[in-house]
Amino acid sequence: MKKAATLKSNDLILHTDESKAKRPPFKLEETLICLLHRGPSGLIQPEAQDAYRESCLHTVISMLQNDYGILIMRRQEPKRNKYRKPFTRYSLTDGKAELLAVCLLNNLRFKRCMAPIVVGDYSTLINQAA
Repeated sequence: MKKAATLKSNDLILHTDESKAKRPPFKLEETLICLLHRGPSGLIQPEAQDAYRESCLHTVISMLQNDYGILIMRRQEPKRNKYRKPFTRYSLTDGKAELLAVCLLNNLRFKRCMAPIVVGDYSTLINQAA
């Protein structure tokens, strides 16, 4: 018969907001955090790759627009050299899109047992996603 595990005084763990989460952040959550944090400057594929290892940004952006109704503005970046296709820069269109993004982000955070964020307070989000 197995003995029940007992908690010793040196086994106490510091619980932060991220340590209470049931699972790591969703891909949509990380994309929304980057879009909200960058604001009007937006996000392109290499920046998403550097920020959270996203390899198919166009697919996630399409899902945000088609499935969740969040309007995303698309702008073509200038070509870096003649052999490479230019990247598309994605950003939220207006305040309504920002509000929908925050609502979806809070819903995803709720599923992970995380505290909701406040509209307009995106400066600390980028540290929480990592």
